[in-house]
Amino acid sequence: MIIFVMGQKIVIKKNINMKNGIVFILLIFTTCLLFSQNDNTDSYKLFKDGKNYPRPIIYLLDDKANIVDEIETGNKLFIFKKEIFRHSAEKHNYELLSKSKIKNIEFVDVSKLLEIEHTEFLRKSEEIEAENGFKPAAPIKHKILKTFVLLSENDTYQVYEVDWEFSRF
Repeated sequence: MIIFVMGQKIVIKKNINMKNGIVFILLIFTTCLLFSQNDNTDSYKLFKDGKNYPRPIIYLLDDKANIVDEIETGNKLFIFKKEIFRHSAEKHNYELLSKSKIKNIEFVDVSKLLEIEHTEFLRKSEEIEAENGFKPAAPIKHKILKTFVLLSENDTYQVYEVDWEFSRF
């Protein structure tokens, strides 16, 4: 059995059963999907060498979030209704805003994030299909939305840029 992967010839010996061959192919496919996604914080791509799209900005208010501080790293975990968000001190922005500056900010309920992300993906994938003739696979990680968590403290709000780490699906 001979399999071609990205122009490379890979030979799978005949004594390996078909089940292991399928697992091997799935492993390669998953690895390619994971590494084709960029970590740019302002834009995202739906396929390798594809167009960069600006990430829609979403704000979450800390109404009922559980917060876990990771003392050693300075990171924070925000847990909203089984959704987990991570603020990395090295990677993400942090700022303080007065209450007057957040009057124009529209907050989103955490339960609507999957719907917003799915709608954005469908819109952009239809655009890609019209331009390139194929529909891209949905991203494995939540990299489409740029998410911020706001924590109120007296007359100011702490604004944390976060990565959406886990979803309940």
